[in-house]
Parts: sequence; C-alpha cells; structure tokens
Amino acid sequence: MPSLLEVLSHNFFFGTNFIGPHMNMIVYLKFINNKLFLEENSGVPTGSLVAAGHAFLQGMLCVAVRMLLGPYFSTPFLLSENFQNLLLPLRILYLMAWTIVSTVMYVIAWKFTEAACCITGLSYNGTDEKNNALWNGCQQVNIIGLYTSGSAFVGIEMFNTATHLFVKSLISSQVHLQAFCFSRQQDAVACCKCCVLDCLARAEVWLCLVFHSGGNTHDGS
Repeated sequence: MPSLLEVLSHNFFFGTNFIGPHMNMIVYLKFINNKLFLEENSGVPTGSLVAAGHAFLQGMLCVAVRMLLGPYFSTPFLLSENFQNLLLPLRILYLMAWTIVSTVMYVIAWKFTEAACCITGLSYNGTDEKNNALWNGCQQVNIIGLYTSGSAFVGIEMFNTATHLFVKSLISSQVHLQAFCFSRQQDAVACCKCCVLDCLARAEVWLCLVFHSGGNTHDGS
C-alpha cells in the first residue's frame, strides 16, 4: 500500500502531471525505490539520453511542422464558404492536412514529456530479444504509426497509448471481478465487496479519462 507522499509524488511527477502519459503506480514505486533496474546485472542500463534526444528531436520537428503549416491549414478557413466552394478532392486533401496540423500539438507535448521521462529513467521498459534496453515505457504516441495507419483502429492504438493501456487494464480487472461475483453468488458479503471494488474501478477509469484525455484536449487547445 503506497503512502500518501508516494501517491502525491506519483500524481504530481513533473514528467506526467500536465499532459501525460499515465504511469502505473507499481512501476512508479519500483522507480522511486530504485528497484526498476534490479534485473540488470550491470546496474542502470545505458541509452536513456539517446532515447531522450530522439524524442526531443521528434518534438522539435513537430514544432516546425506546426509553425510552417499552421497558417495555411487553419480551422477558420475550414468553416468558411471558400472551403465549401472547393472541389471535393481538394476538400479531402485539405482535411487530411488539417488533421495532421491539428493533432501535432498533442504530439509536441507528449514527445517533450517522453524525453523528460527518458532522462529520469522512468520510461525503462525492459529489454528486447537482443538484450538492448527499451525506453518506450512512457511513449504516448507513435508518429510513424499514427500518420501512416491504414485504419482508424490502428490510428487510435498509436495515439495516447499509455492511457489506453491503463484503461484496458482497469476494464480487464472489472471483467474478472464481475466473473468472480457471479461464481460466488452464495456468499452475499463477497458479492457486496466485489460491487464496491467494481464501483471504485469504474471511478478510476472516469478520473483517468477526465484528468488525462480531457486535460490533454484542454492543453492542446
């Protein structure tokens, strides 16, 4: 059970407080107690600065895209009569470019916070098959996957990924919790406890959506 100080430090961690990504409490506790790298025989793995620099450069590239293309693909023109008078193919192309320019604001914020998390070491996510350290534990967006996806489902999976994984884990826990309740119908006390835990889990999902997805939209706008 985490202490009040640990909960507050998790909620107000500078790399995830304003824009995300959401970090699992268990992983965060391992990080602050210096247990995140215990499986590494050589101590803290290298490569965090390289990963941070890569994320920072991606963020700067998105800043350049926003500054250069933002004046040409604006929302006021999208709502004007001049846009309605364009040919249908031109309107489709304009909408595609406008979508990239609009969503790149979120990508900028997420890439900068990802770089901060990489520097601290919080984004460590184990190793790959070649025993190379992975630093994508706090990755919120896959830029290439987002803008080259062939379906809306894949695009959603590439966007706000850490929060999606968090919500999925909570929903999965609710499914198992409800199955347990149905299998123990004879025990009224156990069912009442399960209902209370289910309500708490649902409240956590909505709080996550409000403070992360809703907060991201407010910051991006």
